[in-house]
Amino acid sequence: MAVLPRTIREQIAFGESHVAAWREHAQELGLGEQRAVVFAQQLAATRAAYDAALAAREAAEAATTALYGQARELQEQAALIVREIKTRAAASDEPESIYALGRIPLRAAASPRGAPGRATNIEIDLVAGGGVKLSWTADDAAASSGAFFEVLRKLPGETTYMSIGASEGTTSRVRVMSFVDSTIPATAAGLGVAYIIVPRRGAMRGEMSEAIAVQVGTRVGAAVVRIAA
Repeated sequence: MAVLPRTIREQIAFGESHVAAWREHAQELGLGEQRAVVFAQQLAATRAAYDAALAAREAAEAATTALYGQARELQEQAALIVREIKTRAAASDEPESIYALGRIPLRAAASPRGAPGRATNIEIDLVAGGGVKLSWTADDAAASSGAFFEVLRKLPGETTYMSIGASEGTTSRVRVMSFVDSTIPATAAGLGVAYIIVPRRGAMRGEMSEAIAVQVGTRVGAAVVRIAA
Protein backbone atom coordinates (compact mmCIF):
# COMPACT_ATOMS: atom_id res chain seq x y z
CA MET A 1 0.00 0.00 0.00
CA ALA A 2 1.42 3.39 -1.02
CA VAL A 3 2.11 5.82 1.83
CA LEU A 4 2.25 9.01 -0.21
CA PRO A 5 -0.94 10.22 -1.93
CA ARG A 6 -1.07 11.04 -5.64
CA THR A 7 -3.02 14.30 -5.98
CA ILE A 8 -1.61 17.71 -5.05
CA ARG A 9 -4.43 18.44 -2.62
CA GLU A 10 -3.94 15.12 -0.87
CA GLN A 11 -0.14 15.62 -0.79
CA ILE A 12 -0.56 19.00 0.92
CA ALA A 13 -3.00 17.52 3.43
CA PHE A 14 -0.54 14.69 4.10
CA GLY A 15 2.31 17.15 4.67
CA GLU A 16 0.24 19.34 6.97
CA SER A 17 -0.77 16.33 9.05
CA HIS A 18 2.86 15.17 9.43
CA VAL A 19 5.04 18.32 9.47
CA ALA A 20 4.63 19.08 13.16
CA ALA A 21 5.57 15.56 14.25
CA TRP A 22 8.52 15.43 11.84
CA ARG A 23 9.91 18.73 13.17
CA GLU A 24 9.33 17.82 16.80
CA HIS A 25 10.93 14.41 16.49
CA ALA A 26 13.43 15.15 13.74
CA GLN A 27 16.39 13.80 15.71
CA GLU A 28 14.65 10.63 16.85
CA LEU A 29 13.45 9.96 13.27
CA GLY A 30 16.93 10.46 11.86
CA LEU A 31 15.86 13.42 9.73
CA GLY A 32 17.92 16.15 11.19
CA GLU A 33 16.60 19.57 12.10
CA GLN A 34 17.48 21.09 8.72
CA ARG A 35 15.62 18.44 6.74
CA ALA A 36 12.42 19.01 8.74
CA VAL A 37 12.75 22.80 8.35
CA VAL A 38 13.22 22.56 4.57
CA PHE A 39 10.18 20.32 4.31
CA ALA A 40 8.09 22.77 6.35
CA GLN A 41 9.17 25.63 4.06
CA GLN A 42 8.37 23.64 0.92
CA LEU A 43 5.00 22.71 2.38
CA ALA A 44 4.18 26.36 3.08
CA ALA A 45 5.23 27.39 -0.45
CA THR A 46 3.15 24.60 -2.02
CA ARG A 47 0.10 25.54 0.08
CA ALA A 48 0.46 29.19 -0.99
CA ALA A 49 0.77 28.23 -4.67
CA TYR A 50 -2.22 25.90 -4.39
CA ASP A 51 -4.37 28.58 -2.75
CA ALA A 52 -3.30 31.11 -5.41
CA ALA A 53 -4.12 28.69 -8.23
CA LEU A 54 -7.50 27.90 -6.68
CA ALA A 55 -8.29 31.60 -6.30
CA ALA A 56 -7.21 32.26 -9.89
CA ARG A 57 -9.39 29.42 -11.14
CA GLU A 58 -12.42 30.73 -9.26
CA ALA A 59 -11.71 34.23 -10.58
CA ALA A 60 -11.42 32.89 -14.13
CA GLU A 61 -14.73 31.06 -13.79
CA ALA A 62 -16.40 34.21 -12.50
CA ALA A 63 -14.84 36.28 -15.30
CA THR A 64 -15.97 33.75 -17.92
CA THR A 65 -19.52 33.78 -16.56
CA ALA A 66 -19.52 37.58 -16.68
CA LEU A 67 -18.15 37.52 -20.25
CA TYR A 68 -20.88 35.21 -21.51
CA GLY A 69 -23.51 37.33 -19.82
CA GLN A 70 -22.20 40.51 -21.44
CA ALA A 71 -21.88 38.81 -24.83
CA ARG A 72 -25.46 37.56 -24.62
CA GLU A 73 -26.68 41.08 -23.82
CA LEU A 74 -24.61 42.43 -26.73
CA GLN A 75 -26.16 39.93 -29.13
CA GLU A 76 -29.68 40.81 -27.97
CA GLN A 77 -29.00 44.53 -28.45
CA ALA A 78 -27.51 43.93 -31.91
CA ALA A 79 -30.52 41.81 -32.89
CA LEU A 80 -32.89 44.62 -31.85
CA ILE A 81 -30.95 47.13 -33.94
CA VAL A 82 -30.88 44.84 -37.01
CA ARG A 83 -34.62 44.24 -36.65
CA GLU A 84 -35.29 47.98 -36.51
CA ILE A 85 -33.14 48.58 -39.59
CA LYS A 86 -35.02 45.88 -41.50
CA THR A 87 -38.33 47.40 -40.42
CA ARG A 88 -37.23 50.81 -41.66
CA ALA A 89 -36.00 49.31 -44.93
CA ALA A 90 -39.29 47.48 -45.48
CA ALA A 91 -41.17 50.78 -45.18
CA SER A 92 -38.74 52.67 -47.44
CA ASP A 93 -38.99 53.23 -51.20
CA GLU A 94 -35.26 52.55 -51.38
CA PRO A 95 -34.65 49.65 -48.99
CA GLU A 96 -31.21 48.98 -50.50
CA SER A 97 -29.93 52.37 -49.31
CA ILE A 98 -31.19 51.71 -45.77
CA TYR A 99 -29.42 48.35 -45.71
CA ALA A 100 -26.27 49.98 -47.07
CA LEU A 101 -26.31 52.71 -44.40
CA GLY A 102 -26.65 50.10 -41.67
CA ARG A 103 -24.08 47.83 -43.36
CA ILE A 104 -26.60 45.01 -43.31
CA PRO A 105 -26.35 42.58 -46.26
CA LEU A 106 -29.43 42.09 -48.37
CA ARG A 107 -30.90 38.64 -47.90
CA ALA A 108 -30.13 36.50 -50.92
CA ALA A 109 -33.07 34.86 -52.62
CA ALA A 110 -33.28 31.19 -51.75
CA SER A 111 -32.29 28.85 -54.55
CA PRO A 112 -35.24 26.79 -55.77
CA ARG A 113 -35.09 23.20 -54.62
CA GLY A 114 -34.81 20.65 -57.39
CA ALA A 115 -36.83 17.52 -57.97
CA PRO A 116 -36.32 14.42 -55.79
CA GLY A 117 -33.83 11.76 -56.81
CA ARG A 118 -34.58 8.88 -59.15
CA ALA A 119 -36.55 5.93 -57.80
CA THR A 120 -34.22 3.00 -57.11
CA ASN A 121 -34.36 -0.37 -55.33
CA ILE A 122 -37.76 -0.96 -56.90
CA GLU A 123 -39.57 -4.03 -55.61
CA ILE A 124 -42.80 -5.64 -56.84
CA ASP A 125 -45.32 -7.54 -54.70
CA LEU A 126 -48.72 -8.98 -55.51
CA VAL A 127 -51.63 -8.05 -53.27
CA ALA A 128 -55.03 -9.62 -52.71
CA GLY A 129 -57.45 -9.23 -55.61
CA GLY A 130 -54.78 -9.22 -58.31
CA GLY A 131 -53.27 -5.83 -57.53
CA VAL A 132 -49.59 -4.90 -57.78
CA LYS A 133 -47.61 -3.06 -55.10
CA LEU A 134 -44.55 -1.09 -56.17
CA SER A 135 -42.00 -0.07 -53.51
CA TRP A 136 -38.86 2.06 -53.94
CA THR A 137 -36.40 4.45 -52.35
CA ALA A 138 -35.01 7.80 -53.52
CA ASP A 139 -32.73 10.60 -52.36
CA ASP A 140 -33.98 14.04 -51.25
CA ALA A 141 -37.53 12.73 -51.08
CA ALA A 142 -38.93 14.05 -47.78
CA ALA A 143 -42.69 14.55 -47.92
CA SER A 144 -42.28 17.73 -45.86
CA SER A 145 -40.33 19.26 -48.77
CA GLY A 146 -43.19 18.67 -51.21
CA ALA A 147 -41.69 15.56 -52.80
CA PHE A 148 -44.02 13.04 -54.41
CA PHE A 149 -43.79 10.34 -57.07
CA GLU A 150 -46.13 9.99 -60.02
CA VAL A 151 -46.79 6.46 -61.25
CA LEU A 152 -47.28 5.88 -64.99
CA ARG A 153 -48.68 2.66 -66.44
CA LYS A 154 -48.92 1.11 -69.89
CA LEU A 155 -51.30 -1.76 -70.52
CA PRO A 156 -50.92 -4.34 -73.31
CA GLY A 157 -51.84 -2.80 -76.65
CA GLU A 158 -51.28 0.77 -75.44
CA THR A 159 -48.51 2.87 -76.98
CA THR A 160 -48.12 5.51 -74.26
CA TYR A 161 -47.82 5.56 -70.49
CA MET A 162 -50.76 7.04 -68.59
CA SER A 163 -50.69 8.51 -65.09
CA ILE A 164 -52.63 6.38 -62.60
CA GLY A 165 -51.81 8.18 -59.36
CA ALA A 166 -49.01 9.30 -57.06
CA SER A 167 -47.37 8.53 -53.75
CA GLU A 168 -46.03 11.12 -51.30
CA GLY A 169 -42.36 11.21 -50.36
CA THR A 170 -40.82 9.65 -47.30
CA THR A 171 -41.72 10.53 -43.72
CA SER A 172 -39.89 10.14 -40.41
CA ARG A 173 -41.77 6.87 -39.88
CA VAL A 174 -41.73 5.41 -43.39
CA ARG A 175 -38.46 5.42 -45.33
CA VAL A 176 -39.70 3.35 -48.29
CA MET A 177 -42.34 4.74 -50.63
CA SER A 178 -44.99 2.54 -52.20
CA PHE A 179 -48.00 2.58 -54.52
CA VAL A 180 -50.69 -0.06 -55.04
CA ASP A 181 -52.28 -0.47 -58.47
CA SER A 182 -55.57 -2.26 -57.93
CA THR A 183 -57.09 -1.27 -61.28
CA ILE A 184 -55.34 -3.75 -63.58
CA PRO A 185 -57.87 -5.34 -65.96
CA ALA A 186 -58.01 -9.12 -65.52
CA THR A 187 -57.35 -9.64 -69.24
CA ALA A 188 -54.16 -7.56 -69.05
CA ALA A 189 -52.52 -9.08 -65.98
CA GLY A 190 -51.22 -12.18 -67.68
CA LEU A 191 -49.97 -10.29 -70.72
CA GLY A 192 -47.79 -7.89 -68.81
CA VAL A 193 -48.20 -4.38 -67.38
CA ALA A 194 -45.37 -1.80 -67.46
CA TYR A 195 -44.73 0.97 -64.94
CA ILE A 196 -42.53 4.06 -64.75
CA ILE A 197 -42.02 6.11 -61.55
CA VAL A 198 -41.50 9.86 -61.96
CA PRO A 199 -40.06 11.93 -59.06
CA ARG A 200 -41.69 15.34 -58.69
CA ARG A 201 -41.67 18.43 -56.51
CA GLY A 202 -44.30 20.94 -57.54
CA ALA A 203 -43.99 21.47 -61.29
CA MET A 204 -40.46 20.04 -61.39
CA ARG A 205 -39.90 16.54 -62.75
CA GLY A 206 -36.86 14.45 -61.94
CA GLU A 207 -35.24 11.55 -63.74
CA MET A 208 -37.72 8.78 -64.48
CA SER A 209 -37.12 5.21 -63.39
CA GLU A 210 -36.55 2.43 -65.87
CA ALA A 211 -39.72 0.88 -67.18
CA ILE A 212 -40.66 -2.18 -65.11
CA ALA A 213 -42.83 -4.86 -66.72
CA VAL A 214 -44.94 -7.04 -64.43
CA GLN A 215 -46.59 -10.24 -65.63
CA VAL A 216 -48.91 -12.01 -63.19
CA GLY A 217 -48.85 -15.79 -63.45
CA THR A 218 -51.67 -18.25 -63.06
CA ARG A 219 -50.50 -19.44 -59.63
CA VAL A 220 -51.64 -17.46 -56.62
CA GLY A 221 -48.95 -14.97 -55.66
CA ALA A 222 -46.79 -15.68 -58.72
CA ALA A 223 -45.31 -12.85 -60.76
CA VAL A 224 -42.57 -12.33 -63.29
CA VAL A 225 -40.82 -8.95 -63.24
CA ARG A 226 -38.52 -7.73 -65.98
CA ILE A 227 -37.16 -4.47 -67.35
CA ALA A 228 -39.43 -3.45 -70.18
CA ALA A 229 -37.85 -3.08 -73.59
